[in-house]
Amino acid sequence: MDLRVETDGKTEDKKIEVVGTDTQYVVDTFGRPRRIAIDPNGWLLKATPDLQVRIAILKGQQLVARAT
Repeated sequence: MDLRVETDGKTEDKKIEVVGTDTQYVVDTFGRPRRIAIDPNGWLLKATPDLQVRIAILKGQQLVARAT
């Protein structure tokens, strides 16, 4: 997983190895972090219009199933 850490003096890109559903990690930075972006390039957590439509349909189907 890629992380982008913005500090007062510098922006750093880091790679974190994710294994399984729970991974602990430590990120060393040049300065105090001001902003952290997870997957800044959208490689893993991509949200395309097609994906958003499919999610909306699934949520609707779940609501209908709960109501019946």
